Amino acid sequence: MTDQFARCLEVILEHEGGDEITNDPLDPGGVTKWGISARAFPGVDIPNLTREQASEIYRQHYWDRVRGDEMPVGVDLCVFDSAVNQGSGTAVKCLQRAVGASADGVLGPATLARVRQMAAVDVIRRLQSERAHRYIGLGGFVTYGRGWINRVIAIAVTAAVWSAS
Repeated sequence: MTDQFARCLEVILEHEGGDEITNDPLDPGGVTKWGISARAFPGVDIPNLTREQASEIYRQHYWDRVRGDEMPVGVDLCVFDSAVNQGSGTAVKCLQRAVGASADGVLGPATLARVRQMAAVDVIRRLQSERAHRYIGLGGFVTYGRGWINRVIAIAVTAAVWSAS
């Protein structure tokens, strides 16, 4: 675990409910623990999922897919959180729109170059705005919208503070 991955994961897990097992009838994810859902990971024994196992899932399926280790501090948290909450392909497209790259969902050298050319706080602001606009258009917005938008804002604040350090 890289230090920055661990730091970002702590923030994500705070928003994902920790080790409490949930099964919200309005959430299509089904049984969930550590933010890992039975729908997204049908082969995982969710009730017995350990923090270490959840951490490895987060690394493989979200952090690595958005190349978190290659992102500036603060931006890494926002992109990681977006991948966890909206899927890695959507996270990459939101990032690409935020930095003015072609929104093809492929996180390559052109997108990374654009990310690095901008001030981290500007990428954070634009990315979180992209995320919020996307949430507004989702069917679950009436039920979950307030929580989604509050999370976008909280992540933005943490990310901006980190990027300024």
